[in-house]
Amino acid sequence: MDALGVLDHLPATARLSINVPYELVTIGSDWEAYRLALAHWIINVAPTLPDGRYDIGLPNTPLACIGIKESHRPARVVVSRPIQNDETLPERVGQQITRKMKKLRRYKADGYATVLILETQDQSLMNQHKMLEAVREGLRGSMPEGLDQLWFTEARGAYFFDFAKPIREGHDVLE
Repeated sequence: MDALGVLDHLPATARLSINVPYELVTIGSDWEAYRLALAHWIINVAPTLPDGRYDIGLPNTPLACIGIKESHRPARVVVSRPIQNDETLPERVGQQITRKMKKLRRYKADGYATVLILETQDQSLMNQHKMLEAVREGLRGSMPEGLDQLWFTEARGAYFFDFAKPIREGHDVLE
C-alpha cells in the first residue's frame, strides 16, 4: 500500500498489523488524513492496549481499519489491504475439519491426543486472524468433539498459532 507505506517505518513496541478495508481505496481518498489517524493510533493508542483486534476510525469516511496488536511477535508495523471476502471460506473450512475428524476420532478412541494443523500456501491472501474467524464460523463457535489441538501455520512453518484456546474461550488473542 504505497499511499500508507510510510507508516511501516514508525516505531512499534509490538507487531501492529493494520488492515485497510478494500473499499477505502477510491479516487479522491484523503490519504493524508488517513495517514495521520493511523499514525496517531500506532504511536499513542496501540501501546496502551492489550493484545487483540481493534477498529481504527478514519476521518471523513464510515469505514474503519482493523488494527491487530501481537506483543509476542517481532515489533513492527505491517500495513495490508486484504482481498474481498470469500463468503464460502467458513463453510469450506468447517467441512474439511469435519472430514478430518472422522479419521481422528479413531485415534482419540484408542487414547491418543488429536491434533489438526491447518496450513495456508499464500500469505498474501490469508492470515491467522482471517483463518481463525473462518474456522470459528465454520465450526459454529466450538471445537469439534474429540479434537484436542487445532493449529494454523503458513507454508514455511515459521509461525504456529493455537486456535483451540481462542475458540474454546471465545476471544481473538492468538498465542
